[in-house]
Amino acid sequence: MKKLNVLLVEDDLVVQRVHEHMLTRLGCTVDIVATGKAAVEKVDNDSSYHVIFVDIGLPDISGFDVIRHLHSLNKKNLTNTSIVALTGFAGEEERLACLSAGVAQVLHKPIVNSAMREFLSQYK
Repeated sequence: MKKLNVLLVEDDLVVQRVHEHMLTRLGCTVDIVATGKAAVEKVDNDSSYHVIFVDIGLPDISGFDVIRHLHSLNKKNLTNTSIVALTGFAGEEERLACLSAGVAQVLHKPIVNSAMREFLSQYK
């Protein structure tokens, strides 16, 4: 698997650490931000991410709004970036709302190592 540059947008410190550890062990370079505003600023300044994981339940801006804003940036490099929703809700309504916002995939928390490995394998 090639080395992936990943942005994790997650406000929960424990979840940040677990996902950072998992992603690093799977060969990714990981940047972490805790708010939607920080995510927008980060991507606005650096569009080199292969994958952006966005928690839907952020404290300042909804994850849905963050995803829509990232798509509105229309940066050439961002067109090759997969935006993935992270959610603790497993319902169909939540999944459809995430897909409508423009995500490539929806992953349900807590994400186990095997599921993350399987997801990242598409980037080989």
